[in-house]
Amino acid sequence: MIVAVYLFAIQIYGDFCGYTDIARGVAKLLGIELTTNFRQPYFSRNVTEFWRRWHISLSTWLRDYLYIPLGGNRHGSLNTYRNLMATMLMGGLWHGASWNFVIWGGLHGLFLALHRAYSRGRPMPQVKAWWDFFGVFATFNLVCVAWVFFRADGFDQAMAYLAGIAAATGGIAPGVALAGIVYLPATLLIDLPCWRYEEQHPFRSHWPYWGRGILYAAMILAMALIGPSDVRPFIYFQF
Repeated sequence: MIVAVYLFAIQIYGDFCGYTDIARGVAKLLGIELTTNFRQPYFSRNVTEFWRRWHISLSTWLRDYLYIPLGGNRHGSLNTYRNLMATMLMGGLWHGASWNFVIWGGLHGLFLALHRAYSRGRPMPQVKAWWDFFGVFATFNLVCVAWVFFRADGFDQAMAYLAGIAAATGGIAPGVALAGIVYLPATLLIDLPCWRYEEQHPFRSHWPYWGRGILYAAMILAMALIGPSDVRPFIYFQF
């Protein structure tokens, strides 16, 4: 069951980041430069960094028009934690009038407050590479826990799903396994070089044109063979 949660994390990221990139590409053809909305969020080392990389237009709006007007971090730690929680709760409500969205926002508010409390005045560890790996792993899994509430049709369904994960029940359908084999490495192939070199394009410009061409062709072929045959609306169109 946990594989399905991971795949939903990839699905919603590919869905939202994909149509954002389409919009940015079309705008660029018209000479308009739109802001970047995603910067490899699943490589974030903590939840604070995640919200600097995920849905940047929304997180910036929440910061500028909710968090800062509420007082931001100007009036002590307790008020800062309150402001973080209130901002993310309202961010959850922005997605819809559902308790699941409220819980999703509340979880992120809690994660942000806990990270801020933990990191205050704490020196960086000596073995930074291992610490970064642990941070990315922990952050991704915390985000995936919150995604369960975002995706479920109701609170009872979300809790039942989390209980199934805790009990390690459920199997993996062949189609789901195949999707995992294809899409998870593809996401890494695209995002890892961008994150490593702080670039927007996964295949660096100094690579030979034929190498980039082969990789692009392989990715298009994989999408044609593995992707759904019917037309499905973008997930984020409902928000």
